[in-house]
Amino acid sequence: MSTPTPAVSARALLLLAGLAVFSAGCPAPLTVEPTSTSPECAGLVPSSSARMIDDRYDIPAANTCRGGTSEGTGYVALVDTNVEGLDTRFNWHSRTPAGSPVATSGGINRFPLVPQPVGYQAITSFLEPGPSDATVLDGFRPDLGPGPFTGLSDYGDVERRWTLAQDPLGGSATLYRRVLPTGNHPFTVALRRFDAAALPRGPAVQVTSGVIGDRPAWMVVGVSTTGPALAIWEWRAHAVARWVAADGTLLTGEFYDELVPTVPTHLELVPLLDGSLVLQRDGAWVARFTPGSTAVDPAPAWLAARPNHTLRLVHARGGYALLPFEGAAATPCRQTVEVHAPSGALCASVQLYQGPSACTTRDVEVGWDGTLVLQRANETCTGATCTCSHRWWSGLLR
Repeated sequence: MSTPTPAVSARALLLLAGLAVFSAGCPAPLTVEPTSTSPECAGLVPSSSARMIDDRYDIPAANTCRGGTSEGTGYVALVDTNVEGLDTRFNWHSRTPAGSPVATSGGINRFPLVPQPVGYQAITSFLEPGPSDATVLDGFRPDLGPGPFTGLSDYGDVERRWTLAQDPLGGSATLYRRVLPTGNHPFTVALRRFDAAALPRGPAVQVTSGVIGDRPAWMVVGVSTTGPALAIWEWRAHAVARWVAADGTLLTGEFYDELVPTVPTHLELVPLLDGSLVLQRDGAWVARFTPGSTAVDPAPAWLAARPNHTLRLVHARGGYALLPFEGAAATPCRQTVEVHAPSGALCASVQLYQGPSACTTRDVEVGWDGTLVLQRANETCTGATCTCSHRWWSGLLR
């Protein structure tokens, strides 16, 4: 008696065809190439067997797909944005570690979403103040449910500007510029620290103030792995800096005084594992700062040689990941993430492959738990709907 041959579904045929392509030499979506046998690289080379998850969701054509990140328990948050008047609404989509949709949460100018050991933190504010609008530091659960929030300003400020940085030990630091509604409208710039639960560690600390005509056009803040925070702001086209201890004590007076004639479009103060902070401005690594010191040194040579990359601490603060900026033309469609030892030595190259065709690359990020989140370059629109595509590898750089 013969056994009937089962029918093969169209989906199975597509899967078999895809496997045939890979077996014919097409690169895998992720490959890891160790680059050093040095003892300092032990434990830093990720495994290419990390679980990969693909995610797609539809948005209105007026929205814009963005990147994503993860918090310490493995939940992933993906983002798209839309313009609302002078403001931007950020729409975050929560996923479980296994990739199941959980919830969507939105907020005006709620960006960046800063990962924490559990959940996230973000600043929510309106660009144009109204009688009931204030700027706050929000905490969020892993599923993007609301947590504690603390006001950063009084209602009725004439102007607002803010920046937010992750504390590598958990929590965050905010740097907030107010233009007061009274008198001749003087400005103040204050730094405030928050713990991992989004609760204030203490009161705001004023780092500078002045007349409205000298208000900073830009600011940036960063937190050292040893605790102190560094505030840098613009004053009359010059960069000015000041160190503040974790308890709010002013560790230095104002220093730095570098001429920066144009307003940067990208600023970040990134912690290094030795406790120092390195400043990235418009893709270039421009200076290094030591906690409590007014010395300004060049960025480490290995980092200065890699502009247009984001630096993140990975492997429980045992090493670094260098992530390429988005917007590069690539043929084939591929991005490279580098893993470095504390000395800066290159330990591994992680290749993210999306296909043989040309593309313009998109965002790559590493979250608190080491999950690597890639915004796919093949987003599409049909009529009034667009599709956001993301791929991530859970705990790859844990």
